[in-house]
Amino acid sequence: MKKLLILRHGKSEITGDTASDHERPLSSRGKKNCVEISGLMQKNDLFPELIITSTARRAVETSESIRDLINPEIEISTTNRLYLAPPEKHLREITKTNEEVETLLIVGHNPGVEDLINSFLIKEEKIQTCNLAAFYIDIKKWKDLSLKSKILKFKIYRPKD
Repeated sequence: MKKLLILRHGKSEITGDTASDHERPLSSRGKKNCVEISGLMQKNDLFPELIITSTARRAVETSESIRDLINPEIEISTTNRLYLAPPEKHLREITKTNEEVETLLIVGHNPGVEDLINSFLIKEEKIQTCNLAAFYIDIKKWKDLSLKSKILKFKIYRPKD
């Protein structure tokens, strides 16, 4: 069994026309929500061994905040392939994960994150910023993950707003 954690990045600052979307930082609410979601992760034994994140500033800041609160030794891998990526690109990144990793955290953006989560589910979920989906999946190797993989358990964790 593998645990796949999928997180939409924390709320970002709305900046003027001069800043690119890619460079928007976390807002104060986004930082607060990272603390809350980290607490929920710890309370529910959701400790990733690896975080794969989009290169967007708000996603990297979300990943670093969670890592620093849970375990500063968690490896973070950044990839531009997750920036505004559709579910298929997320799956490609996940299936390349080292098999020794039992719990993986993916940090990305909507609509791709929400579409990926809903691709595994029967009913659709609305995924706001800093919402975390935890999937317990009946696979031994990440390369075997598909949208048809058997989900043993699923839960969404949401920070308080």
